[in-house]
Amino acid sequence: MDMTRTHIHELTHKRLVIIVIAHENEQVLAAQVENIHYFNPEAGILLYNGGHNPDFGKNVNIWSFPHSHPLKAGIIAPAMWEIMNWLEELGAGYEYLMSLDHDVLFVKHGFQPFLDEIMAESDSMGWRLENNRDHDFSLPVRNMKNEWHLWQPVFRTDGFLTYFNPGQVYRHDIVRRMLAHVDHASVNHLLSISEAVALEEVFFVTLAMACGGRVREYPEGTKYNDMVRWGENITFESVQQHRDHPYFYWIHPVKGDKLLEMNQQLLPKPEPMASVPPAPHLAVPRRKRIKCKKLLKRAFPRRRVKRRKIKFGLHSRNKTKKLT
Repeated sequence: MDMTRTHIHELTHKRLVIIVIAHENEQVLAAQVENIHYFNPEAGILLYNGGHNPDFGKNVNIWSFPHSHPLKAGIIAPAMWEIMNWLEELGAGYEYLMSLDHDVLFVKHGFQPFLDEIMAESDSMGWRLENNRDHDFSLPVRNMKNEWHLWQPVFRTDGFLTYFNPGQVYRHDIVRRMLAHVDHASVNHLLSISEAVALEEVFFVTLAMACGGRVREYPEGTKYNDMVRWGENITFESVQQHRDHPYFYWIHPVKGDKLLEMNQQLLPKPEPMASVPPAPHLAVPRRKRIKCKKLLKRAFPRRRVKRRKIKFGLHSRNKTKKLT
């Protein structure tokens, strides 16, 4: 759905803006958007089209970031960074900005009140918060180490942090400070040449920390589990088992056809239409029946047909005998 002035005005007044980064399979995107709308009816949803098809997403009920462009495989950090800048230029009044991949579904209502409670004293939140000193074996840490000499002058820190992507959430206040902390020309150049896969898992949380932001992880989000993890699809059995957990609101990963199937299982099934009972037969009072009959007689008078009368008296019988 293309952005118009009305759409932009509506988006800029949402408290929670959810970015969906995707590039293929509109059917899956439509199901994901339907899911987000159902469980977060007050949120604004913004598509970043990271593929080569400029028409991707136009048939889906979702706002589309007008400056989307193809992203490198495994490096989606430019998407959120560009949207952060764009929303600031628009004067958006959001309170929370969240980034999702194409393989995430929500499983229950109440995510925004959950953010209000859990992030009351925090500026950012993500899954599995780690640092480069204690977790130097992880993929994003290893990749960033290869480019740290380029990025260290941007952050101006001695080390860096990582969040597991997706599901990172940033308050608007810290986003403003992040945008003001860096030289944008340098950041844009580094984002365009970086080969650090999973850069988005390092860049944003480290920049938030560099600005003095209060970073935290999701409650009980220190490790992979049956609702948020890397690898195999989440099963519906796991969702049924853990959906009532107070800290689990979304799942990752669930991909392709499995996402379509899961979405149908999560959303309420439409109730069958009730059969309409036949109209009751109302007895017509006798006076009305008589009146109706009179009206019908006037409207459709009966034609009188002259009939030949045959007499079966004695004289007739005698005539019959003579004939025989």
